Amino acid sequence: ADLVSDPRTAQLSEAELDALVEALATEAIETGEAATYLEVKSAPTFTYDPLPAAESTIGSILSAPIVIALFALLAGIAGVILFVLRHRRSQPEMPESA
Repeated sequence: ADLVSDPRTAQLSEAELDALVEALATEAIETGEAATYLEVKSAPTFTYDPLPAAESTIGSILSAPIVIALFALLAGIAGVILFVLRHRRSQPEMPESA
């Protein structure tokens, strides 16, 4: 890619480019630069194992923060409903005015 973008080699034919690449590769092998280059390029890379699949047990589902928040909301609504019902029962009935 570097050779093709270089203005000095842009005018070369495909056969001339192949010959140039072959000559450069041979020179790199003879001088030992190819081995150094390959060692650097083949350095170990870090790979990550995929995350294990989440298990959907009833305990893990019920401990999710959104589920806990929903249970708290339902408990609050139930408490308000019970409060209103008890409050209405404790007030005496008013007689109707004629």
